[in-house]
Amino acid sequence: MQYIAASVHMNASEILNFFDNRNTNASMESLNTKSEDFRASQRGVNDNTFSYIG
Repeated sequence: MQYIAASVHMNASEILNFFDNRNTNASMESLNTKSEDFRASQRGVNDNTFSYIG
């Protein structure tokens, strides 16, 4: 129970931000998923300058 309380206390500003502003990180998660899908689709491509993502 202490672990849950500590986690909530550490992340209280982010948790409350959702209720205050309805902001989430869903758009960044979506962008991350798209970049991972692109990288996965480029397996076997020999032109690394085309498919390079930092």
